[in-house]
Amino acid sequence: MELFPDAYNLSKLKFVAVAGMGGWVNGRWEWGDFGILSANSSGAAMVAVHDLRSFLEVAHLVGMELDEVEWLAKADKKFSIKSSYLLSNAFHVPFGPEKEFFTSFSSLWNLVVPQKIKAFGWRCFLNRLHTRDLLLVRGISFSNSIACVCCGLERKSLYHIFLGCGVSALIWKEIISWIGFVDFGFGCIMGSFLKWCSFCKSKKVIKPGREGTIWLAILWSIWKLRNGIIFRNDSWSVSDTVWSIKTLV
Repeated sequence: MELFPDAYNLSKLKFVAVAGMGGWVNGRWEWGDFGILSANSSGAAMVAVHDLRSFLEVAHLVGMELDEVEWLAKADKKFSIKSSYLLSNAFHVPFGPEKEFFTSFSSLWNLVVPQKIKAFGWRCFLNRLHTRDLLLVRGISFSNSIACVCCGLERKSLYHIFLGCGVSALIWKEIISWIGFVDFGFGCIMGSFLKWCSFCKSKKVIKPGREGTIWLAILWSIWKLRNGIIFRNDSWSVSDTVWSIKTLV
């Protein structure tokens, strides 16, 4: 349809399977007319039909065998999760500079943490957590306020939850003081991750390969804290949250 739109529009067999487009003659597959009557077609349309037939001649059909699916994103034409991920990224417009985007994801996937924590960090980078501002965009309404459950000041967005909220800032302050990161600036989610990794690596705060673990533990603990407030009516405690972060790393 996309490669030969003229031929497709003229065809009377738009919803017919491949098996109905031809037949076996002396052990060889012969294509039919594709449901296009030459008497009712223009010269340009017949040229398109000829091009379609030439295009299909390359395909080698084998009788009495099941069809196979080929994955064109890999040289061996076999599907893999990695090739699907790379294909998806090829069409993705990065948030921020391209180098920063790919460096962040590479560092995240190399962290020695449970897969669900990596997936959580990945969704943070892409702004795909179920925050209230995104749920509103999807048409999901709330009976109560959409303001932050901790400070009650701003709409609950990804940036506000992890970096902009006053309660989150208190948690960051305690951890920053704990590791001696005196000049840490929040910036954006991805930028703060890279800055944190760079500091931990230069100061050897943690074992090599785990530089972003503390940063990820902070976000994970803040997310769990807020979910506890929303779904279990828990009360928030900065000291308890900071302690949980330290036990994670």
